[in-house]
Amino acid sequence: MGLALNSIPFGESAVLNTWQDKVNDNLLDRILYTKQLFNTLFGDEIIEMVNTYNSLCIYLKAGIDPFQFSEKINSLDLNTENASINKTLWKIPICFDDKFAYDLPEILIEKKLSKELFIDLFTKPKYRIHFNYFISK
Repeated sequence: MGLALNSIPFGESAVLNTWQDKVNDNLLDRILYTKQLFNTLFGDEIIEMVNTYNSLCIYLKAGIDPFQFSEKINSLDLNTENASINKTLWKIPICFDDKFAYDLPEILIEKKLSKELFIDLFTKPKYRIHFNYFISK
């Protein structure tokens, strides 16, 4: 299926786990499943885990050897086909008021849509979020 995990030491206190370079829902499910599994198996050795589209970086607590930790991960059988994860449906309010959506009139003209139809087309689908982080100033 092409979802094999490669785990390598990443600096002095982290391990980088990578999968294929292709972004898709199966890979996201695999990464999130692996993150939950590692939290269960190794939570007492981990400070933080950060995932991207095709990787999971694990920051280790002081005294944990990233080479040995990486070997532990590589020795696991993680090739289960069905990675079951808990999913959450988030409802995010969107404002289409003219003072916030300053470029909307231009888009409506370009796409030949009414504002009502645009809002309907934009808000009907469910969107899959692959990851999110907020950076403070």
